[in-house]
Amino acid sequence: MTRREQDASTPASAVRAGVAVAIAVVSVSAAAAVLVTHENRTAASPDGGSEVTTSPDPLISDPSVPAHNARWQLDAADVFGRTFAAFVSPTENLQFDSGVSEVIDAGGTVVAAVGLPNPRTYMLDQARLVGIDASDGTVRWSVAPEGGLDSCADKPIRGEIICFDPYSDDPGFVAIDVRDGAIRRVPIPTGWFPYAIAADDDRLFVLEGNPEDSESVLHGGDLDALAGAWTFPVNAFAPWEGVEGTLIHVADGRGVVTLGGEARFFDLLTGEPVDGLELQASGTVVDTAAGNEVWQLDEPGDTEMNVDGTIYTVTGPSVLASDSGTSETLWAWNVPKDADGFPVSGSIQAVGAAVYFVSSNVLTQLVAP
Repeated sequence: MTRREQDASTPASAVRAGVAVAIAVVSVSAAAAVLVTHENRTAASPDGGSEVTTSPDPLISDPSVPAHNARWQLDAADVFGRTFAAFVSPTENLQFDSGVSEVIDAGGTVVAAVGLPNPRTYMLDQARLVGIDASDGTVRWSVAPEGGLDSCADKPIRGEIICFDPYSDDPGFVAIDVRDGAIRRVPIPTGWFPYAIAADDDRLFVLEGNPEDSESVLHGGDLDALAGAWTFPVNAFAPWEGVEGTLIHVADGRGVVTLGGEARFFDLLTGEPVDGLELQASGTVVDTAAGNEVWQLDEPGDTEMNVDGTIYTVTGPSVLASDSGTSETLWAWNVPKDADGFPVSGSIQAVGAAVYFVSSNVLTQLVAP
């Protein structure tokens, strides 16, 4: 069974694939970011619901630890306009509720995805991308491309976020301008069925085929000239239900495809295999000859991260910042609470020089760039 057949066997997926969602590029003033203070604040959704509360509750046991004031915060319900909306990672399959929250760094803009998780089908309904001004949290644009989206590359290419839509009647790559959300479509080459995508500088990497038949191919090249892209066979087996997370990792002139428990290394410019590297279970890539670590693969969901000498740790009810050299706690920030009064689950993400707390409920810039 192909992934297209598997998705089409799900009623909700079949409905989504058959419904044309109008392209909407809008200026969103109602979803303006809240400049967070230490006063009580309840974020009310447009339909009257109450989703997330930022509170001055004394969650930090040590009163000598300074309380941190975040730069800005956006609630998913406010951005989407519906209660129970959720932020999700644009790099995950946006047909489903992945439960992973992350944003894409696009310079002065951060790009997030938001939609309505369906608890009955595990689908993500009405998914859209939003471009957010990194300086103040203002939502610059919101787009829901016709035909929907699967997933997006984790970096922009020449000012565009590249996603793919293999499900519509006219399958294509969807390029979204980070400045204003303008959309253009590029046809998917005949015979391709993409299921993973990545970017590096001006190059796009597309993994397509059928992993259940151990027949996948990685292509690398320019979005507008994919017919001439290099090819790299990936003959690894994986069931469709096991195709999840980041499959293509690129950094420092090299890349690796992780599929079905195997790792295939390649040169970014030529697509030629790269020997002498080994991926360990920890996500560390080592040089097998020298025995030294050369690469640590990044995955979303870090609850502890060292950014320029400051360690940010999600402890549950709070985020602590500490000096990596002295271990001194520099400040603490109270994590927002959900509708039931519990701290929301989230992780730390570094976007350029800025630091974010990302969760399905809220997106918060803790430290400005």
